[in-house]
Amino acid sequence: MKFSLNPASRGAPPLHLLPAVVALLFFPAAAPGADAAPDRPPSKPYTLYLGADLSIERQGKPWPVEGVQGESFVISAEGKRLLVSPREAPSLRVKVDSVLKMTTAYATLAGLKAERVFTPANSPLRRELQAMDLARYNASAVDQAADELRFAQMMIGNAKGELRDAFGNPTPQPLLDSDTATQFTALQSSLSAQNTDLTSVPNAAGRTAADACDALYLSFDLSSRQPLADPYLIAVVRFRANPDDATSTGLLAFAQELPAVDAKPRRVRLFRGGFPRGYQLEECRIHLYDRGNEIPTSTSLKQTAITADEAFQISIVDYVSQNRDQTRPPAPTRDFWPGDLAARLTAKGLNRPVFVKVGKDGKASGFFDDQGCTRPINDPELEAVRPDLHFYPALAKGKATESVVAFDLGQHVE
Repeated sequence: MKFSLNPASRGAPPLHLLPAVVALLFFPAAAPGADAAPDRPPSKPYTLYLGADLSIERQGKPWPVEGVQGESFVISAEGKRLLVSPREAPSLRVKVDSVLKMTTAYATLAGLKAERVFTPANSPLRRELQAMDLARYNASAVDQAADELRFAQMMIGNAKGELRDAFGNPTPQPLLDSDTATQFTALQSSLSAQNTDLTSVPNAAGRTAADACDALYLSFDLSSRQPLADPYLIAVVRFRANPDDATSTGLLAFAQELPAVDAKPRRVRLFRGGFPRGYQLEECRIHLYDRGNEIPTSTSLKQTAITADEAFQISIVDYVSQNRDQTRPPAPTRDFWPGDLAARLTAKGLNRPVFVKVGKDGKASGFFDDQGCTRPINDPELEAVRPDLHFYPALAKGKATESVVAFDLGQHVE
């Protein structure tokens, strides 16, 4: 399993995460936002969850799915932006990587229904109506043949003349001679069989409906606590082509671009074909994205709500694991800085160069006028924002260490 991290919903690059962090997913936790009153944001604004990154194989190479246009996947292959049509879905080689992600965005996906259905071309009703039309045609042909035989025999009787017995009475004459009678008996048997087929067709429709399923119908209600301007979804469906064969499992992924999503629930309905006839549905997972970033939903796997401080500490563990044996200076983690930071500082505070002491935990412990940290800055405005300044700590051969960095807030806040 692959582990990566998306620190925030602003599109930060994915990071690799130590597998030890996965343990957080197995502790009971409230659903994201469950501890928040309607008039205030949740005290645990981040969601840690198991998401998915998809790639499509073309010419022997996997290419990450970067977006969706209509019902087509968007990939960049060999410097070109390509649309992969859903008509290619049955033959696509799709790879799904389970990825540990973290973000402040969250959507509610309620009332999910995944139902096996059939495409119009494979409808049992259509197939049975076609069978009934064929049966009626065959029955009509039998009737016509029988009428022609009767007429032929009548003409034969007229040509031979009428026979009488010893008393002069007309002798009953068989309608058909022996050869013709044999043919007529066979035709009558065929007609009887056709009539039996006609009565059995409606009864067979119910038995064949399950075997005719070659499509999937999805429906659910979707809403988001944060507006999603360019959302799309990718459904990953695992199925068994032959219900009696455990080795016949397959995977089919399809995409759908969606209109903007907000806090008001919106009904989503999807119909997709391309499945083997009579397939068995094993699992259906819905993955929601906005502008290329996955958004956790109420159906996401292994999700847990965490505080901003917990999210930051997880990102520190991730950063250290990525940079083993590396020596690096501290770096600001703007994804964890509050969005109103600039509004809380005057021009003087924004444009004042300072030296910041950064601890092993990535938190700013003080502001100074000199690199040796002998002249502390006692500025209430700077002190008020100090707890909100987060950094990746300095690394010395992969070990987090305390450090001092020259810093200008005006260059790092929007």
